[in-house]
Amino acid sequence: SFFIFLSLIGFSYWYFAIRKKQNSQPSPEPSESPTPSASISPSISPSLSPQPTESINPAIPPIPVISVKEIKIINLSQESDFQKELSQAIKEIIVVGDNPEFFEILPKKNDQFLGIKDLFEGLELKLPENFLSSVSDKIEDFDFFIYTKKNLNQGFGFIVKEKEPLSSLLSSWEPTMPLDLSNLFTTMDKQATMTNTVFKQAKYADATFRYLSFKESGLGVCWSVYKNYLIITSSGEIMNKTIDLIQTKTNN
Repeated sequence: SFFIFLSLIGFSYWYFAIRKKQNSQPSPEPSESPTPSASISPSISPSLSPQPTESINPAIPPIPVISVKEIKIINLSQESDFQKELSQAIKEIIVVGDNPEFFEILPKKNDQFLGIKDLFEGLELKLPENFLSSVSDKIEDFDFFIYTKKNLNQGFGFIVKEKEPLSSLLSSWEPTMPLDLSNLFTTMDKQATMTNTVFKQAKYADATFRYLSFKESGLGVCWSVYKNYLIITSSGEIMNKTIDLIQTKTNN
């Protein structure tokens, strides 16, 4: 019938015209998920990355055992003559003033400050068996220093806290101690000539120390165990000054 015919025409128009037009419209883009309010750090190019010799968290120098005028940090190369480089760096330290002063020498290698074990190994010192196990391996319990007066480097010494009693060990070490420590004198640019190997004993304040004098004036090997610290110095004057500083430290 006529109405059926009109219905077919209407359906065909809807199917081929309107429906396809609707399907051809692009589907809406999905809504973006909310981004965090914090900004995103840009990527760092390889050229801006820290070099192997740099430190993201550089080591902080420890507080010296005794009071010193200044801490001298010496940066050592990874591949170098340890003794030669340390010796040259110490020679280049400029000291000003006539008064006696202590300067702590703090070698640094691979971004780490060297403690007593690494320092003595680098200097190739000969140590008695059980020496290193009898002293503290904490860097804050160890000082390596030079002593200056009248604008000159007068000598050197080191202090380390003992873990085990050291007096008997040091006494048995005396016959070879000067030769065993010879690299230390060479590194510090001190010519040492032995005339004998017999240590003598002296007292200062409430301390006792042992000493061996060299041919050179004001130079020798002195050692003492005082208030749980082992002290080894290159002269009696430096030993006395060091004892004074330890006294001040322990009395405060």
